[in-house]
Amino acid sequence: SEEDKIFHLLASLGSEYEDLRSHILMNPELPSFASVCTTIQREEVRRKVMNVDIKSSVSEARAFVTNHKSSGDRVYKGKRPDLKCLHCNNIGHLIDRCWILHPELKP
Repeated sequence: SEEDKIFHLLASLGSEYEDLRSHILMNPELPSFASVCTTIQREEVRRKVMNVDIKSSVSEARAFVTNHKSSGDRVYKGKRPDLKCLHCNNIGHLIDRCWILHPELKP
């Protein structure tokens, strides 16, 4: 049945499509197989346009990454939720990069 094809297709997607899979399945009415295919194709195009590396881990894929330059030659990649400074307790850096302890590192 068409419903079986949809579930088989969604189950075959990698973990990087978990959010999209959940979004499709949350609808009260299951969309058509053609609509699901179109949604997946649009997501692939969006990822290419946004330069999202689909081979990256889930935590990295959820972080906003851009290739546009900002503030000179630095590229902003967003905070690293997996890093926590033991000095100031802020998230996004470790003690060796803490601006409070190392003001010379501040941009």
